[in-house]
Amino acid sequence: MSVILIEKLGTVSLRNGVIRIQCLATGADGAEQQSGELVIPAVTYGLVAGSFQAAGKQLQEKIEEARKAQQEQEGKKEAGPTTH
Repeated sequence: MSVILIEKLGTVSLRNGVIRIQCLATGADGAEQQSGELVIPAVTYGLVAGSFQAAGKQLQEKIEEARKAQQEQEGKKEAGPTTH
């Protein structure tokens, strides 16, 4: 399995029932360069795109949960220790 850093998507093409999506990232020289290519059979593109959307939604939910937990933790620190 290969790992591809994707900071931006480039050219997209469809040929022979295969969708190819150019993946781009910033190189050490600061210039944008191709980091790889996503190759998806056209018949499964909808499923793959839907999976990316679902993953994005899950990520948003986790970010929101982490933000709320951090706010609660900061609120406890501001309240200080409780005495009885």
